[in-house]
Amino acid sequence: MLTIRDMTAADIGDTARLHHRTWQDAYQGIVAAEQLAALTEESWIASYTRGLGTPGRITLVALTGDAIVGTATFGPDRKEPGYDEIYAIYVAPERQGHGVGRALMDAAVARLTTGEGRPVRLWVAAANASSRRFYELYGFTADGAADVWVRDEISIDVVRYVL
Repeated sequence: MLTIRDMTAADIGDTARLHHRTWQDAYQGIVAAEQLAALTEESWIASYTRGLGTPGRITLVALTGDAIVGTATFGPDRKEPGYDEIYAIYVAPERQGHGVGRALMDAAVARLTTGEGRPVRLWVAAANASSRRFYELYGFTADGAADVWVRDEISIDVVRYVL
């Protein structure tokens, strides 16, 4: 049975490990292998630790039993007031295609749209065809905006979607 709940401080290590493992899988061929190898679980732990308690920022975890199998982080748009944003959604590679991502997205969108009803946006790697397909099947559409996401000397071309 799948359970979705807010992430707690006790979940940060497992959530960061899942995020790291999923990044290693999802960004093969998009990010250079040596850059992927340079990313550490510790950097994701630091990121989740910084984010916990940030006003308006929510991270959900999806669990099967006690195991975290997915995560979604969302809140106010980081660049433009008046919108909400899905910052990240990651599902363990072995659980993809089994409804975990859909359940996380449903929970995140429900939390965002119960407030002011602002449009929900997200950014996705332009070259990440499987994620783009997931978002499109969910109902998001590309709105033509493009940018470059940068972290730790990694640059990824991204496109924006809106629901």
